[in-house]
Amino acid sequence: MNIIIIHAHDAGRAVQPYGFPVHTPNISAIAEEGVFFKEAFCAAPTCSPSRAAMLTGLYPHEVNMIGLAHRGFALSPVEKHLSSRLKDLNYSTALAGIQHEVPDWEMLRYDEYIGKDPEASLSPGFEPLDWDSSIAEALTEWIQGKDPHEPPFYLFWGLFEPHRPFPVADRPFEDKRFPLYGLPDTDELRTDLAGYKRGVEHTDLLIGKVLKALKDQGLYHDSLIIVTTDHGIAFPGYKCTLSDRGTGVELMIRFPEDLAIEGIKNSIVIEEPVSHLDIIPTIHELLGVDDKSLRGKSLISLIKDDCLDSPFHEYLFSEITYHAAYEPVRAIRSSAFKLIRRFTKYPFLPSNIDNSPAKIELLGEESESGLFEFSQNTNEFDQYEDLLYDLQTDPDEEMNLLVGDQLDNKTQEVYHTLVEALESWMVDTHDPLCSGTVSPPEGALVSRSDAYSPKGLYR
Repeated sequence: MNIIIIHAHDAGRAVQPYGFPVHTPNISAIAEEGVFFKEAFCAAPTCSPSRAAMLTGLYPHEVNMIGLAHRGFALSPVEKHLSSRLKDLNYSTALAGIQHEVPDWEMLRYDEYIGKDPEASLSPGFEPLDWDSSIAEALTEWIQGKDPHEPPFYLFWGLFEPHRPFPVADRPFEDKRFPLYGLPDTDELRTDLAGYKRGVEHTDLLIGKVLKALKDQGLYHDSLIIVTTDHGIAFPGYKCTLSDRGTGVELMIRFPEDLAIEGIKNSIVIEEPVSHLDIIPTIHELLGVDDKSLRGKSLISLIKDDCLDSPFHEYLFSEITYHAAYEPVRAIRSSAFKLIRRFTKYPFLPSNIDNSPAKIELLGEESESGLFEFSQNTNEFDQYEDLLYDLQTDPDEEMNLLVGDQLDNKTQEVYHTLVEALESWMVDTHDPLCSGTVSPPEGALVSRSDAYSPKGLYR
């Protein structure tokens, strides 16, 4: 069984199978042919920590990936990474496109890199559309040279798109309904959203070319194919937030056809909340590997019988420590409620919001000083601030139940249960926040909390 992970960048659930008005026929085909997870979540809504969790089966802070790889943070130990695990199981391993877990892809024990210049995205004048196209072309040629009878391989394909900068669109976003929650419907934002739409449609086109190459080479039907992303889209209120808009991800898995004899089904929809952390346990079960150190659960039982008497996961946890700036936040999510605990006095950090027309619309232009002046009534607290949301009646997470007199006896009980579970999780996983402020590694680039831009002033 070949194992192929196709990973888009900053795509959230803004693709056609999730009802977003963008044409993605190839991603939709995988969703229809495979297992389509409507409620999948990452463990961290920032690039490197999300990937680290998905590819180790552990929470980001458990593998020291609490910030961004290109800013001086790195996953460790690398032996926990999927590429290393599969190499030890005699898989040949290959990386195409980007990884964002360590400073140098060779540290992850991949046998080979497919394409040119794996660090191109860090260079001035980088063109995502052209680079992704060149990687897809190299990957297609690589697949055409594979023999279906060779030992199995593991391939991770990391697309840069639809991360910013978006390609220039021919026309503004034209649908009557503006689909971005909490953002104003303006000409500037419609033009920006059209750029995102072009980027994700180009991603889908490249995915289609690679899938066709797999089919032509006789590799498609015998491969486990996983399509996903790291976190929400790069707009305010999505990426780098612990709302469902930030942690919700696309996830579809197409199982090899010969696994049907074991009762594993394709062409089904799973509505039960699942986690990126479930991916490695699922792969391990398919390969007969037992590793009780992993934090997720194999999805096989859920896929074989998705009618459960109890939730598949009692709780899902997520975290932010560093993005551009230090922003320690933790969250626990049940099927009905979410508790977010913020360990910073600021309600948001501008430098952790990607620069965009929407950011300018909400926060204004960057000042000459490069700093953002917070309101004088910014909430101050000594240790943390809790936010509690009822996901059934308030799916957009607008009303903090801990404000005012909304906390009835039943909700008060829910709150204390979630607090206890969150604090226990932090202790059990050796969360460094339990000991106070988490310091970055020596030499890491960290933006000031009051910097406006991710590329602005450093502390």
